[in-house]
Amino acid sequence: MFIHHCGEIVDVNEAFIEMTGYAREEAIGMSFLDMIAPKDKEMVLQHMLMKEDDPFDAIVYKKDKSSIAIQAKCCNYPYQGKSLRVVSCQDVTKQKIYSQNIEYLAYHDELTGLPNRALFQEYLALKLNVAKMEKERFTVMFLDLDNFKPINDSLGHDVGDIVLQQTAKRLKSCLRRGDTVCRLGGDEFTILLSNGNLNEVELIVKRILAVFEEAFEIEGYSLYVSTSIGISLYPNDGDNESTLLKNADVAMYEAKRQGKNTYLFYNDRMIEQSFDQLMIESEIRYALDRNELLLYYQPQYELTTNQLIGIETLLRWDHPELGLVTPEQFLPIIERTGHIFPIGEWVLKSACENNKKWQDQGYPCVPISVNLSTKQIKDSDFVETIKTVLNETGMDSQYLMIELNDLSEVINETDVVKQLERLLKLGIRTTMDDFGKSYRTFDYLKKFPIETIKIDKSFTKDITSSTENEAITTAFILMAKKMNLNTVAEGIETKEQLDFLKKLQCDEGQGYYFSKPLPCAEFKDRVLSGNVPKGV
Repeated sequence: MFIHHCGEIVDVNEAFIEMTGYAREEAIGMSFLDMIAPKDKEMVLQHMLMKEDDPFDAIVYKKDKSSIAIQAKCCNYPYQGKSLRVVSCQDVTKQKIYSQNIEYLAYHDELTGLPNRALFQEYLALKLNVAKMEKERFTVMFLDLDNFKPINDSLGHDVGDIVLQQTAKRLKSCLRRGDTVCRLGGDEFTILLSNGNLNEVELIVKRILAVFEEAFEIEGYSLYVSTSIGISLYPNDGDNESTLLKNADVAMYEAKRQGKNTYLFYNDRMIEQSFDQLMIESEIRYALDRNELLLYYQPQYELTTNQLIGIETLLRWDHPELGLVTPEQFLPIIERTGHIFPIGEWVLKSACENNKKWQDQGYPCVPISVNLSTKQIKDSDFVETIKTVLNETGMDSQYLMIELNDLSEVINETDVVKQLERLLKLGIRTTMDDFGKSYRTFDYLKKFPIETIKIDKSFTKDITSSTENEAITTAFILMAKKMNLNTVAEGIETKEQLDFLKKLQCDEGQGYYFSKPLPCAEFKDRVLSGNVPKGV
């Protein structure tokens, strides 16, 4: 293409005609600048006025108004006795698109479209530099989905991918302009908040937790997924990218350890706790072989008659260096690592052996309850394991009760219902532990063959002083009676609580008012032998 220095087109070749769609007679006399996208006009004009020039890129509009990307170069050229500018152009649209796609994929998560780890680190570094210069505060949040692995394992990665895509949309809906959400990988997400105002941070975090209360409706399944969130603040919790992200990660794991579906701000004690968790994780695998596991027992009483009506089995770990490790510290770890299966079977067998021994010695024949995790219930050999234990110990099935804890990981509800119905046929009853602790516990009552509910101790604790707890507990008991369910109140510590629960017609109870959990020999001497604490 030949042009005057002002940009008027003097002549074009066949390649130009094919590239732009203009006929030769249409192009001659036009201004080349009129074909250039507005953002590139000034730059192209500068190139046309230079004597010698380097290649440049620009966007050109074709005759049909569509655009193409060109790479061009201008130089002087004698033409019909005049010095004109010749512009040689090449259509590089495909190369540009390919290059942009490569760049996008390098910095964005292909599944969700969110910025990925690499781009998050660039955002964080930039935010840190600005914050240091302007003396600003900002917030880093680390999020991990709760109970996501069972979805992938049970329903497949296609369903899991949809959950991740919908999670990305829910998270973006919670943020303000200037905030950034990224997917680090798997079910881990990070959020960069543009300031560190604690009130605003907590509002956003609560908004995030709230959007996860709604089920993910995917392929006919109603999937409930919550999230655990760790938060670090600049400059309080770190002055570089790696420290801020690491501390938010530590806080997130502590939030998971404390029960999931919550958030925690980082504090220095968490590093020490994190180290303790690593030690527990490495040591728990040997606890069974080293005979470090113990069973404690807590009695349950019928509230109207003060009669011993049941025994709950509680697992303890007596480590030679760490001392008595609480279940809250090690149970999530054995769940996650798979040690729940051998340890769970040991608990079941030991509890049945002891109860059968007590019965043979002439002590009261009452059911003994064992807590089982969702992973154990979902195991295909679950019911057969229980039948084997009953056969080996000789204990009648009517004296075994199964307590179900967290059912939030149940994805294939039909299979779990079948497992529980098989237990019922064996004469084994099921109890829902910690009832009311999660809003989904009501949903479980409709779906699973439950015979007893244990009202969580958080409601019993202030029942005589909190009108809210009184109203909630009253509603639980009335609902249970309507559904022909037995009720057990946990955490009874005072006579006032006991009298109040009797008035509400709660069936059974347990707690420190009657007896704290006791090791085997002490339980036999103090409870089974009739030397029970005051009030019973």
